[in-house]
Amino acid sequence: MKTVENVKTVPAGAITADGSRDFTSTFARAFTRAFARAFALADRLKAAHLSSFAEDRKAHAEALERVYEKFTEERAEGDLLALRCRYLECFAEQFPVVIKEGETVVGTCYHYAGLRRPLPFPLSNMGHFIANFETVLREGIAGLKKKALALPCDGGSVEANRAAFLRVLNAFSTYIRRYAEEAGRLSLTAEGEDLARLRGIRDDCSFIAENPPQTFRQALQLVWFTQIFLETEAKASAVSFGRIDRYLLPYYERDIAAGRLDEEEAFFRILCFCIKTCEGDESQMITLGGQDEEGNNGENPLTIFFLLAGAHLNMRQPSFGVRVRPDSGKDFLDAAAAMTAVGAGMPAYFNDTVLVKSLKLCGVADADAENYGIVGCYEASPQGAFSNTVAGAFNLYDSFSYFLAENLDAKFADFDAFLEAYKRSFESYYRHTLMPAFSNKLAKIMALRSPFLGCCLDGCLESGKLPEQLGSRYTLFGLNILGIGILVDSLYTVKKLVFERKETTVEELFTAAAQNFTDQALFEKIKGLDGTYGSHTEETDALAEELSAFIGKTVKENKLRDGVLVTPGLFWFTADIHQKNYPATLNGRRQGELLSYGVNPCATPHTNTPTLALLSTARIRGELFPTGCPAMLSLPPRDLKAGPFVQALVTTYFDCGGFHLAISGVDPETLEAAMREPDAHRDVMVKISGLSTQFVSLSKAMQESLLRRARDGV
Repeated sequence: MKTVENVKTVPAGAITADGSRDFTSTFARAFTRAFARAFALADRLKAAHLSSFAEDRKAHAEALERVYEKFTEERAEGDLLALRCRYLECFAEQFPVVIKEGETVVGTCYHYAGLRRPLPFPLSNMGHFIANFETVLREGIAGLKKKALALPCDGGSVEANRAAFLRVLNAFSTYIRRYAEEAGRLSLTAEGEDLARLRGIRDDCSFIAENPPQTFRQALQLVWFTQIFLETEAKASAVSFGRIDRYLLPYYERDIAAGRLDEEEAFFRILCFCIKTCEGDESQMITLGGQDEEGNNGENPLTIFFLLAGAHLNMRQPSFGVRVRPDSGKDFLDAAAAMTAVGAGMPAYFNDTVLVKSLKLCGVADADAENYGIVGCYEASPQGAFSNTVAGAFNLYDSFSYFLAENLDAKFADFDAFLEAYKRSFESYYRHTLMPAFSNKLAKIMALRSPFLGCCLDGCLESGKLPEQLGSRYTLFGLNILGIGILVDSLYTVKKLVFERKETTVEELFTAAAQNFTDQALFEKIKGLDGTYGSHTEETDALAEELSAFIGKTVKENKLRDGVLVTPGLFWFTADIHQKNYPATLNGRRQGELLSYGVNPCATPHTNTPTLALLSTARIRGELFPTGCPAMLSLPPRDLKAGPFVQALVTTYFDCGGFHLAISGVDPETLEAAMREPDAHRDVMVKISGLSTQFVSLSKAMQESLLRRARDGV
């Protein structure tokens, strides 16, 4: 099959905008009608993928275990770097090659799900990065080998790394060639469109096994093969694709101009690519939109293709993030709204102005900051950097609890004095309690070895150093910080009840929280406070702004060793749920209730309207937290289908200074029904932080927390 148009078995108009899939805009509906055949054929591939998913994952795990057995039989010896190389060689040589019926993007990557035994050596990295796919495509495997061969043979670590780079690149070539051979074998008994499809796979894989891709379909295929090897080496999530609409654009434009490709075939291959990513791990983020090399609006046809492919498929992967600029185009915003209308929380919207500034303030060069991608959920990073965006984490309330315990007998003249004392305590707590833990975590990261990743990051092949040896142009330590909402409200409680109304003392509040607020009278006083964070009152909004500025400044001034850039974010993935048994907090949150997540206000004891909550969160100093300031919003499904409303919500929030906005729209009744009858609701997709997945696959705690947020609108 060379173009979707040639597939005569798919009836024209099989997918139409008849109300079953309302894409919110005339633009999206027209697109759906124009590419009906591509949609229909992709639906067949999606159905085949879903029907075989569980069995395929099981087979993948069994095949990986056979690779382990081969590796163990060899009794491979050597240091961690040599072991890692040999493992990737075994994977390339031994892992079964499968080409499924009808697929045009090939390569199997069900990650490490279902394994019954651990890896035979330590992991190589923690994922959470964006490879420089642009360099991989430009150089090809041969070009990357040439760079490795240019490294000096110094008899030391550079020579050892040089050998490792070459070994894993040769293994990568072997893996790709095996797909060329399998496609050639299958083509011997194929005919018609299937014969053309298999010959195309054979020829493309034979070529890119050494050479830089020359066509759009070769480039797309090499991106997926690279992703497979990166995930195989990492055994970790959030291995992200970066600005795929930018680095694939030259191949698309050349093919269109030369008549080798039409728009429908390009779109169909993108649909196929998105389906393949569902074999990978979670949070494979694709970043779309933003500026081009000249600083202008960089949206292009591929931007729209990827957004509408994701909207139509509505599958667990990939994740999508859009960079929204003041000059973002109508088609781009319409396509993003089309995906939002599906209700699964994609795409994530990012304020381009704030994110670029946030990276520059952390020490990233202007050009790299402007070319950022999103890692995993919402972590901004230079492409081709050793990002480690979830390297460290802590709960803000721990520092406040520590301060309270140390100062129960202290006398403060007023709230300002109390707040300044807490700030001094936080600085000390950060330097003397948290920093040693972060340094230990960094040391563990640096003890690992990732030779294939080194071939795909900026700087490693030039320096001769692995990512863990600070070989990448940027090495980041992403620091995740939970609970800004609870901290603001707890301080506000002290301000109002202790210092202004003088109705209690800090010690009495501390004791009441330790007893989980059995003192109902005091608990009612806390619950009765107006103006808490999220109500858009100046008092708490200003406090949130002041605290976020202070925390960001403290992190920035306390650097880790060797030039590693600490990039903080105000979130800790799912910790608000997993730490539900965290002790009660001074804002009236009892043990067992959710902690505040991202920059959202507290779920308890107060509920505010989504609009007021967003106006409050916009006051957070997002430019100091490039690793993420997520604001999560749940809207009624009917509102999601109003494209202009969604666009106005996003652009207004960003005009106020907001960093990121994720909008979900599954109604509480649907979630309740899915909890009662999971088998009948397996197609219900939901957003957890930056991850979209099937609601019925989640734990009960996760389901209950999402149900609560759907009811509260946050």
